[in-house]
Amino acid sequence: MSKLADHPGKSHDSEPQPFTGSGRKFVVGLTILILMIWGALYLGFRAWKAGYEGRAAAGRISAARIRPLVNARPPGVEIWEWEDTVDHAEAMLIALTGSNLLSVDQIQELSARIDKLTEEAQRDPSRSAELLRAFWDEVSKRAGPVSEIYGRPKTLRSGAG
Repeated sequence: MSKLADHPGKSHDSEPQPFTGSGRKFVVGLTILILMIWGALYLGFRAWKAGYEGRAAAGRISAARIRPLVNARPPGVEIWEWEDTVDHAEAMLIALTGSNLLSVDQIQELSARIDKLTEEAQRDPSRSAELLRAFWDEVSKRAGPVSEIYGRPKTLRSGAG
């Protein structure tokens, strides 16, 4: 009796088919393919990460431009409260620029808008809360919930300040 009789579904009359491929070649080829895919993904991720880190760094620099607002405290607002308001605005800008929602050009536009805001507020500190509130509203329209991660300070809520 042949060995084929021990295997169900095999016919005694059929001849074994010769194996035409090499398992070793298949495994080596598959390994090379996997390594090529891994390498492409790795290089793509590195390029994306470098761009992201560049935008995030530009965003942190841009956000720091709002610090001079500390010196433009509106009348009737405590020093600590105004500093907290400016801190919240800076944190919101860092969150926005770090969220990868803005391009480098948009971050540069934001920087110009921040510079304009700080100049206007320093010229007339009595309007600084109003100007910062309008700026926060403008940014919120573009950024959505990212702008509210740290919460809107009491000084910038509607009807405050």
